[in-house]
Amino acid sequence: MLSSSGSIKWQSPRNNRVCVLEIKGYVVMKIVASNGIAKVFHRLKFEAKERAAMLRGGFIVLMLAIGLLCNVGCKQSDAESTESGKSSPQTRHIDSPEVSSTPSPLSSDSKDGKSNTAIRSKSKTSDSKTSDSEASASKKSGLQEKEGVARSETPSSEETANTAMTSTKKSSLVRKPFEYDRESLAKKCRDAGLPVPPDLTTLTPDLAKLLHDQALRACQSNGAEDVGKLGSLYLAIARDRNETNRALECYTKAKELAPNNHKWSYFLGRLFLDRESAVRARIELERSIELEPNYSMAYGLLANLCLKQENSKEAAAFFQKYIDNEPDDAFGYCGLAAAQLNLGETDAAKTNLDKAIKLDPEMGWAHALSARYHEVKGDAAMASSAKRKASFLPMRPGMLDRDPLLVERWKALGATEAAQREMVRIAQMGDVASADKLSEILMAAHSSDPTIAVGLARYQLFRGRLEEATRLAQDASKIAPDSVDVHQTLARCHLAKGYLDSALASAERAVAVNEFVDSSHRIKGETLLALNRLEDAKASFMRAREINPERPETAQAIANIWFRLEEYDKAREYYEKAILAARVGNYSTKMLGPLFAGLGEVDVREDKIEDAVGHFAQAVSANPDYTESFMSLATMFIQKGRGNDALRFCDSIIREHPELTIYRLMRVEILERMGMADRAIEEAKKLIGWFPEWAEAHLVAGRVYNGQQKRQEALASFRKAAALDPRSEKPVVAIVEVFLSQDDQAAALEAAENGLQDFSESVRLANTASWLRATSGDAALRNPQLAIKWGEFACKATDRKLASCLDTLACAYASAGRFEDAIKAANEAIAIANSDPRLSEEVVSYESRLALFEAGTPYIDSPE
Repeated sequence: MLSSSGSIKWQSPRNNRVCVLEIKGYVVMKIVASNGIAKVFHRLKFEAKERAAMLRGGFIVLMLAIGLLCNVGCKQSDAESTESGKSSPQTRHIDSPEVSSTPSPLSSDSKDGKSNTAIRSKSKTSDSKTSDSEASASKKSGLQEKEGVARSETPSSEETANTAMTSTKKSSLVRKPFEYDRESLAKKCRDAGLPVPPDLTTLTPDLAKLLHDQALRACQSNGAEDVGKLGSLYLAIARDRNETNRALECYTKAKELAPNNHKWSYFLGRLFLDRESAVRARIELERSIELEPNYSMAYGLLANLCLKQENSKEAAAFFQKYIDNEPDDAFGYCGLAAAQLNLGETDAAKTNLDKAIKLDPEMGWAHALSARYHEVKGDAAMASSAKRKASFLPMRPGMLDRDPLLVERWKALGATEAAQREMVRIAQMGDVASADKLSEILMAAHSSDPTIAVGLARYQLFRGRLEEATRLAQDASKIAPDSVDVHQTLARCHLAKGYLDSALASAERAVAVNEFVDSSHRIKGETLLALNRLEDAKASFMRAREINPERPETAQAIANIWFRLEEYDKAREYYEKAILAARVGNYSTKMLGPLFAGLGEVDVREDKIEDAVGHFAQAVSANPDYTESFMSLATMFIQKGRGNDALRFCDSIIREHPELTIYRLMRVEILERMGMADRAIEEAKKLIGWFPEWAEAHLVAGRVYNGQQKRQEALASFRKAAALDPRSEKPVVAIVEVFLSQDDQAAALEAAENGLQDFSESVRLANTASWLRATSGDAALRNPQLAIKWGEFACKATDRKLASCLDTLACAYASAGRFEDAIKAANEAIAIANSDPRLSEEVVSYESRLALFEAGTPYIDSPE
């Protein structure tokens, strides 16, 4: 109802929350739970033109806002960052960014793959910054180091890749719709017995032209292949069941034209399955097998159909036929085991499940069936373990990775933006095998097309294949030197690799080609942030927002900069603008996680703790995957002696999202930080029992052991993690840390240099090896030439933007008597550290070492 004060009050009948919304100079949104205790306040400040836009939107906008608010949870949440505390110079010098697919729990750097046990060097004035937070990243990771929860200057690997892959950017460029004679095309299709195409002006111009030309080709040739290809193109652009009718008509026509070709019956069978027409699907699939008796794909679909219809005996026969033709595909053995379990043939099912898991250990379906098998056998513990494993593994489409209908559908898209978007969609759904297959098809058929080359470069960037992404983008730049997309993609590639000067040059080239594309200014701003040029970066983001104010990411970036400049009122204003843009623009709710977390961090800096709790709770509710929100809140609870609240909230997330196993790891570390070491170790052992092959579980156990001074147990856990995941350097870094904590420099150096044999581009290990070779109190360990080798590599890999790497290199030069070079590197380190007030304590250490170098004396960490 509308009050006399100009506010609207509304009570949700679903959750009994009261929402108050006022429009004045501000919009104040308040949610009050029925008990009157739990409150979340949100205050959005608008410029005059933004208020006018809100009023133009009228009642609908208000009701949308109310609806959103009344669905916001009032849960409490938890969050984290590692404890502050100054570590030794040795420990500090192991720190450097890295990519990790699994975040490290209870660490503000978890998404960057950093270990959280004393590997970071903290200043006393900041509990979530490293001494190297001012810089860019290693070549291996290709990522800039994040500062913390809400104010990361540069995007994470996932954010970078997703931004780079987005092909639906808004800009001032308006593409002219495809022009054609609609009636003439419709008549030709009707005369040829083909479906009439949809309105081509509703499609992107490149896709419209492709469909127009293929329809004409099919009409003129009246050949099965051309007609079938038209059907595949219709299928590729279909958005619902009704729109697949055109594909169905084309495949039926193709079957009439080539009745002895088994693929048309297979395509029809696949379509009928998708449309849940089981009888017609079976007729067509059996006809496909009649024409091609060894066609494994048809056997697989028939087997699945029979399994779904609980015809397990026939399903088992079809799965066996599939296995006869595809003996190395886990799908067949898994399906056969499912049928055998239904038939009560448990021993035979176990044999086939073992084969399936051996062929594909990551197939969730196999582990889910294994749980069924153990339940039948009465082994509750094994059943529970298998269920948990299945909960965080993909079910895997198995033979559908090679489904000919999908392949034809992808091929039909040709060199279009739609093909790029399809590849992005598949990859973001987690079906990497299919996305890779599509990328291979596009590369083989359209490698000289700049649109596809850019799309493939973005996809490779998403996959973390930086060299391949850069090569593709450079090839595209030769074909289309004046393409904004090409230069943006090149900038992304260089930025991911840490080549900041090259990234800036490419971003500026994109702006020069067309200064009215907001995303070019955003990429330029991200690069300037990595270069620590905050004011220039802010200007670029402001320009991007001026061009397109609807992007929440731009407002978020500006908020991050204001946060870093400690202008908290302005940071709050822009986080709120970003939240509004995300909601009005109907962005995914996941995007709200970092934005509410940003408000929470501002609240913390302004000592508004209860508001911070509310904002972090909203962040976790909006995006449980964004674990930094939970980490920050968990830390806050623990610091205030409310660790049990952190545990309860963690448990609630685990119940609601059992697939987010990372919270099980964080629960262990919460217990450990609450001083409940025995319970933490017990929980860690449980995790290992449930997930014995999960490297992260062993890593967490090792950290708990190390925190309790149980060094041998810690080393054993870290070594197990290294054996389970030999591609990750985290266990190696953790092992080095254990030796450093024992003051065993010889063992730490050996572990670091051995690790560099496997991780030759690891900045952390190189920086640690350089530090020990240059500064060790044990003269037998010092080796100036090796120190310089590792130090120069670390500085080159980080584009000479990490102060601690430069400090290490200065010590290396001094150990070799190259004091002029040492003084130069030390001054570089000091200049970078001085640009960031959070590194003030590090500056003192750097300056004290500079004084030694100027006096012609090397720095020795522990003098003999």
